[in-house]
This record gives sequence, C-alpha cells and structure tokens, in this order.
Amino acid sequence: MVHSTFLLDLRREATRALAFYPPHPHYTGAFDDIIVFAFSCRQAGVQMFVSNRAPFGFLPVPLRSQSSLRDEAESFLHVTLEIMVKNPPAEPTPHIWVPPKVPDKMGFDEEIAAKLVEAVECRALNSSQVEALGVRMLPGYRDPYHGRPLTRGELGCFLSHHRVWQEIATRGLSRSLVFEDDLRFEIFFKRRLTTLMRELEAAALPCRCAVLASCWRRGRWGRCCRSTSSCPSCSTSTP
Repeated sequence: MVHSTFLLDLRREATRALAFYPPHPHYTGAFDDIIVFAFSCRQAGVQMFVSNRAPFGFLPVPLRSQSSLRDEAESFLHVTLEIMVKNPPAEPTPHIWVPPKVPDKMGFDEEIAAKLVEAVECRALNSSQVEALGVRMLPGYRDPYHGRPLTRGELGCFLSHHRVWQEIATRGLSRSLVFEDDLRFEIFFKRRLTTLMRELEAAALPCRCAVLASCWRRGRWGRCCRSTSSCPSCSTSTP
C-alpha cells in the first residue's frame, strides 16, 4: 500500500484498469481507499515503486467529517510551518490574492520576537559554580517521567532560561511566553494555547510558571509553579 499520493504514468495502457471506486469485483476486504487502490494495482499487473530518498511534497493531516473550515485553514497553516523546518518557505501562487497578515500578541505583554540568548554549557558546570549561582534543588524532587533527580544537562538547559526570567522580572511583565530555539509547533497550537490561558485564568490557580509540553500531554495544566520563590516545573530557584 502507498499512502495519500501517487505518480501515475498514464501513457501505459494498464493504468486504465486502476480505480478507487467502484472496487474491483474480486475485492472483498474493508472499504478503504488505500487498500482498494493497492488491490486494483495488483489485479491490473501495475508495479508500484516506493522511494524514501527525497521528499516529494507535503500534505495536510486528513480532517474528520465534523471538522470546520477554520480547522482546515489552521491545518494548512501547520503544513506551511512544517515545510519551513528544513526547507525555504513555500511561495504563494501569484494567481490568488493572499490577505496581509495581522500580528497579535495572543494575550501576552509583548509581541513575539526572535532573540538569541547565550546558553549555559552543562559540561562546564561544577557543584561550586551551581552554588555560586544560587541554584538549589527542591527537597525530594524527582522527575515526573523518570523518577530521578535533575541531570546536569537539564540544569544547563534551565539555567539558559535564567536571563530570560531575569528580564521578565526586571521589566515587570505579567504574562510571558518562552520558546526553545528547536521548537516545532503542534497543529492548532495558537487555538490550544489561547484555550489553555483562558482555563488557567478561570481556575484562578496561584501559578507562576507552566510548562506547555506537560500541560498538553496531561490534557490540563500539567506542571505549574505555585510558589514565588521556586518552580517545580524547572526544579531550580527562579528570580
């Protein structure tokens, strides 16, 4: 079976026997377009070739029958973002009008802007340096997924955010969002983030920090910091 996309040489006479519908008279399996087409190819004697050596394009995730036009638009937006992970941005066709984009802050204090922050090299850290930075492990802390203390690599990752947190505190920003530089957006990211922030506000939780990845894995708020001096999500002291 081949999923979603085919390149057919219609110059070959055998391709006239290929069809998704109606199914081949000898087909008795499940009514699935992919399986039906694979059976049709086999009965027609058409050889199929699969190549994973190069990408041939991108496709939106198939939506359910109850999905809306808004769902389809956001799914298409997600595909354009996925293209930019390893490829140049997709060029819009000159034959249609593309409305200008209107930036919005999604309820946060400042617009989202790319900003490079110097990272902390975890392999260069030692215990005295960690103590000098004022970092303290929370008593009894264990990683919720692996049940172990914080590793040096994780510590270096969190310390890399330290300057960002300091800037947030210095500027008195009430609500801020921090992305990793290797972030890959999930489908419907903006809608899910907006919904999550509304739920947090409605629940009136005394949170200081929320980890989005954990929030979405657990379906709700996941790991939240309820203290002004330390953050269980980060398991280190915060400014």
